[in-house]
Amino acid sequence: MNRSLLWISFALWLLVLGNPHDAGAADRMPAIGILTLAAGPSESIIQEFRAGLRQLGYIEGQNIRLELRTAHGQVDRLPVLAAELLRAHIDVIVVGASVARAVMQTTGTTPMVIVVHEADPTELRLIEEFGHPGGRVTGVYAREAELVGKRLELLKEALPGLTRVAVLWETFSSFQLDNLQIAGRSLGMQLHPIEIGTSYDFSSAFMSAKRMRVDAVMVLLSPGFYVRRERVAESALKAKLPTMFQNDAMVQAGGLMSCGTSFRDTWGRAAYFVDRIINSADPGDLPVEQVSKFS
Repeated sequence: MNRSLLWISFALWLLVLGNPHDAGAADRMPAIGILTLAAGPSESIIQEFRAGLRQLGYIEGQNIRLELRTAHGQVDRLPVLAAELLRAHIDVIVVGASVARAVMQTTGTTPMVIVVHEADPTELRLIEEFGHPGGRVTGVYAREAELVGKRLELLKEALPGLTRVAVLWETFSSFQLDNLQIAGRSLGMQLHPIEIGTSYDFSSAFMSAKRMRVDAVMVLLSPGFYVRRERVAESALKAKLPTMFQNDAMVQAGGLMSCGTSFRDTWGRAAYFVDRIINSADPGDLPVEQVSKFS
């Protein structure tokens, strides 16, 4: 009798031990934080990231939890939102380079997947090297800054008489502007940079470009420009100035041309790194990928 009671007690102990374990596993559903400067849940970068997760077998709410935060263009909000994500017990945070620089200190030791468009991540000191990034950061580099010269060449091919080009830029575009000015000199082009302020007054910017008698306008990469792409295109059409952008989303909004990477190859690919990290890979050992496909 005592032996039977002993076995029953042992079985009940296993059952009790098993149930909390199962509950704990549910509680430990991988949680992914996404922090953007401007893009909300309906923007294509977020949709491509979600699609990348689905391709890897992740179903939101069933085997993965997403916590999305956006600063709505307010840089000073980024550290606050990063701290909020940490309180949500995320396992990894996915960010653009401009956001990464702003929240590196806030997020402590949380693994970070970066999607870098504006400049070489080694120059931004986000990683040590591409093959072995070190630390807690890995991700995708879109090489957009390298493409600004190519965009200027393509614009000149489309408009053979092109000699004067206005360039819309803001703080996040400074690396691209430096590269573009080098390309402009080699092509014998006159570039007229127009810095866009926090009011994002594209109408005034295009009217200024019109008064400068430029032949076309290049709009450099910027999260603020991207989420306001319809306003950019509307102002360009009103000024009757052809425009060159960095991706097809801007052209679909009404721009003339673009040359760049697909969000499927950048933000969609970020899901691969998230999958590796939540399956115990060390982000510092995952080589940062450089996109080689442009359209």
